[in-house]
Amino acid sequence: MGTTNSRSTPSGHSATRRVVGSASVWLLATFLGSCEAATTGPADGGRLESLTPTLVHGIVGREITPVPSVRVTNRTGDPVSGVIVYFAASGDGTVASKSTKTDRTGVASAGMWSLGRIAGLQTLTASSTHLPPVVFSVTAQPGPAAELIRLSGNNQVGLAGAPLAEILRLKVADLYGNTITPAVVSFSIVFGNGSIETVSEARIDGVVESGVWTLGPTPGLQQVRAEAGGFRTTFTATACASVCAPRQLLIVRAGHVYLMDLSVPGASKLTDDASGRESEPAWSPDGRRIAFVRYTSNWTPRIFLTSVDGSAERLRIAGFGSPAWSPDGRLLAVDSGGCVYYCDVYVLRVDDEDAEPVHLATSAAQPAWSPDGKKIAFVSLSGDDGYHALHVMNADGSGITPVTARDPGAIYRPTWSPDGRRIAFAKCISGRCDIFVVDANGSGLAQLTRGASTLTPAWSPNSNWIAFGARARGAVEASLRYIDADGGGEPVPIGEGDSPAWRPLPAGRQ
Repeated sequence: MGTTNSRSTPSGHSATRRVVGSASVWLLATFLGSCEAATTGPADGGRLESLTPTLVHGIVGREITPVPSVRVTNRTGDPVSGVIVYFAASGDGTVASKSTKTDRTGVASAGMWSLGRIAGLQTLTASSTHLPPVVFSVTAQPGPAAELIRLSGNNQVGLAGAPLAEILRLKVADLYGNTITPAVVSFSIVFGNGSIETVSEARIDGVVESGVWTLGPTPGLQQVRAEAGGFRTTFTATACASVCAPRQLLIVRAGHVYLMDLSVPGASKLTDDASGRESEPAWSPDGRRIAFVRYTSNWTPRIFLTSVDGSAERLRIAGFGSPAWSPDGRLLAVDSGGCVYYCDVYVLRVDDEDAEPVHLATSAAQPAWSPDGKKIAFVSLSGDDGYHALHVMNADGSGITPVTARDPGAIYRPTWSPDGRRIAFAKCISGRCDIFVVDANGSGLAQLTRGASTLTPAWSPNSNWIAFGARARGAVEASLRYIDADGGGEPVPIGEGDSPAWRPLPAGRQ
């Protein structure tokens, strides 16, 4: 027990002093010791250290074991409990515990770390206030093979019995589209009696290339099967006789780009992005690539490039529309996009992402390159409803020349004949639109259609036909038709869709 003594203070008040016994002294010392530990805690020379390896390997989409854990210690190396530790995974990786407190041994765990879907370096960072973070790094490997993705070479056209111009390219991918390499793919003929080299290994970038595919002697559809690890995909080609008639078209149906073959019922969808509606597809001169426009929810046009089977899609430029390839395939003539009253025409390099568009013409829209690459036809806008005119300029923007007179009509979608002598276009007056053709010098204007509203003419590569979309009043979807380019006969229906674009014929086989 302690004793109590009293004395007077200078102010006359009494004060009491307790003499503490041995038990009380021990409690006071313990308290002071704990205060001393707090002052030397993690904020004052403490440390956050890993308890599990910080450099490991893993598989995309799977959990890492052991689960990443850390420990918090003070400056004397003693564990500190109750400290909040934050865990943050890179990319789309996930953790069970984004924040947790250290236990009585100073340990905190992420609970679970599941890697994201993209192969390569992924990280998990453990951090706590005032302490240097700990970073766990994982080289995420692709998962098991789940699909074969065609990159190029599908839907070619060539002479029966002759080799195709393009070899087949694909990649073996996991569930998330990561390329698997090394990979061995076998190629085999499944229809058409052609020949192809049977086995190919992936390049260092994971792309697998076939040997040359030589078509069989019978005109029509022919197919090659690619197979790896129990997964298959099929490449299709069309073999034609001594002359390859144009039979494949790009079309727009229900807001997506499709490939239609006039020799086969139906059409195959090439684009399937739900973020916007697509329009204005255009073939590259070699028939291997496609440019098209996708309008997003705010109606911003974006020009995309893709291979002929819809794979390897990439954004080329935003804010522009109406792509038209130069005959050498190196340039695109475009307009400002979404043009109604005002628009300009530009030209840009197809594969130079850093090159800025070059301005060619003001109050101009919907450019079309002449077959010799020297001229560009375009719609000359008036800044008002209608009163458009068809103009032609040199490929550098000089020498702008009118082809048709400016009248109350609105002109749409000029397209050159393959010989470069004539231009077809749609013209609308008082709500009725028809297809017209005119000589490039402005003479010989002729009307080809009379009836349903038609807006998107496309000249076939053999010069014989003009395809177009026709929309009857109240119809949800346009109907595709083609007509003799010289004006003979009635339009021939070929299915549903709009904005047709004929596939170029193989070089030298027109």
